[in-house]
Amino acid sequence: MGAAAFKPENVTFHGEANIRDFIPPKSKVPRRFCKKCGSYIAEDARPVLGVYALPIGLCQDPVEKIYRPAQHIFYDSRIM
Repeated sequence: MGAAAFKPENVTFHGEANIRDFIPPKSKVPRRFCKKCGSYIAEDARPVLGVYALPIGLCQDPVEKIYRPAQHIFYDSRIM
């Protein structure tokens, strides 16, 4: 899944009461999900990278060129 990283001051979450955070075991990065439907919203990578990672693969509209993936992370542990 493609993701785009944004500085925290450039991200606003609406409906915070409907968002739950989950921290997987042995992780420092909370994942944010919708409490109502369970959809993945973002990774709160502020503790390790200082950014929010927002999924762009879920966008209904075409992703602008500047937000298209430019790097592979966790490439060595990908599922073949």
